[in-house]
Amino acid sequence: MPVAVKDEVDQRGYGTTAGTAIHGTTPATADAMPVGRLRDQGALLLGKTNMHELGSGVTGLNPHHGAARNPYDPAHITGGSSSGTAATVAAGFCPIAVACDGGGSIRMPASFCGVVGLKATYGRISGHGAAPLVWSVAHTGPIGSTAADTALAYVAMAGPDPLDPISQAQPPVHLHGFGSPDLHGVRLGVYDPWFDDADPL
Repeated sequence: MPVAVKDEVDQRGYGTTAGTAIHGTTPATADAMPVGRLRDQGALLLGKTNMHELGSGVTGLNPHHGAARNPYDPAHITGGSSSGTAATVAAGFCPIAVACDGGGSIRMPASFCGVVGLKATYGRISGHGAAPLVWSVAHTGPIGSTAADTALAYVAMAGPDPLDPISQAQPPVHLHGFGSPDLHGVRLGVYDPWFDDADPL
């Protein structure tokens, strides 16, 4: 399965620029744990995807490496900061990709590009080997073409990492009930004040 990796996460043989012109001059000597787990399971790693510089924006416009273009309309932005990652999945180059999310960096580009993104719970997927941009809220997670692809990528990437102490306190990863249409007992919450402030247009 082909997989792309956001340029905020180490992939052996590639520099990790984090969208800058000054970082990533030396290739990583080891994969970040989520990348290594995917590689060990047979993933064909396509390479690194562009991002908003230092993850500090929501457009995907990068002055150093160019703008990521939305596959549905190249005149539209992809969202950020995992801009190239979402665009790569939406364009059909790969069904899943490794991304990171601090303040919406997986969720926004996934929504702009019509794919599925998951900001995993803190510590569920190791953060070791990801650029330490916002360590307290930045979580590694998958972007996939479907909810099923995203769930499978999550399970493949998640789990304890001896190099990330936060990841060691998590319960085992599982897919119990995966694919079951039975939603009995599932509860959804809606925080009305967020919608009350939204513009209807």
